[in-house]
Amino acid sequence: MWVLLYRDGSTRKYATLGLYSKMSKSQAEERRDELLNEVNTRNASAPDPEITFGEFLEGVALPFLRSKWKRSTAVTTQNRIKHHLGGEFAEKRLCSLGLKELQVFLNTKAQTLSLSVVAHLRWDLRAVFSIHRPV
Repeated sequence: MWVLLYRDGSTRKYATLGLYSKMSKSQAEERRDELLNEVNTRNASAPDPEITFGEFLEGVALPFLRSKWKRSTAVTTQNRIKHHLGGEFAEKRLCSLGLKELQVFLNTKAQTLSLSVVAHLRWDLRAVFSIHRPV
């Protein structure tokens, strides 16, 4: 069995390239190169781990989301995201934000804002973080 051990970011991973009896060494090396090119391309496009939430929001998330929104959606949603999310998390490192901190934020907002606004903020957080951590 041809097996490749490699690092994807800070994570150790492995991939099975094929059976030794059905794949030559040069074919396994070609498959290895293809796989590593995919990994390197994905890592090159990954956001900087030191980026703040505000920088990611202004430089990546809002431009991407604006391209998907209708004009009427962009006017209301962008303002809500900048005011509530940007105001709260602008200086925090994006990778340091965790579920507990985000849930505390939503619970705090729920005490003073309507259920609808809090639901939209939850949706906005989900949209931003799905861009940061694509599936």
